[in-house]
Amino acid sequence: HNSILFKGSGQANGCLYLLNSGTNVNIKNNNFINLSGTSMSSATYSFYTSSQSYLNTTIMDYNNYYTLGSNLMYAGSAISNLDMWKLILSQDPNSINIVPNFTDTAYGNLHTDGFLMFCPKLNEVTDDIDKTLRSLNITNMGCYHDFSPLVLDAKLEMIVSPTNNMSVGLNTAIEVKITNF
Repeated sequence: HNSILFKGSGQANGCLYLLNSGTNVNIKNNNFINLSGTSMSSATYSFYTSSQSYLNTTIMDYNNYYTLGSNLMYAGSAISNLDMWKLILSQDPNSINIVPNFTDTAYGNLHTDGFLMFCPKLNEVTDDIDKTLRSLNITNMGCYHDFSPLVLDAKLEMIVSPTNNMSVGLNTAIEVKITNF
């Protein structure tokens, strides 16, 4: 649960820079935002490692990666988007690529509005950076727990059925899975 923001006119190579391989490294529930450089910058990554092999025993999931640059990540070579990252490295199945809704537009802190970037609570991280208890099973990616559920707040988790095409004009039963926060 980390929140890392780079901003400015220079190019910052990576919010998280994995220099060497590690053993059983877990990179989960983070918010990596690189706002340095411009949209034409090719080396302003949200994550950087010099070799894909460094990630062999690493588990990465429920992270938010965002950059202004043209390449989102680097693992031995530049990777332009999150879908390509997931395909090449089989990592981050539940990670996202969005601009967070920061509540302080001057970036004095990295609190968000709490309505995006959901992830499961980690047993190892019971409090956020402000010592706010992460009491729910669902929290936010990053160092702040900004999620406060509404009394009636449902989220569509998945469409269970139908799994094939439906015919126009015919009534078809639909089964969905929802979560009430």
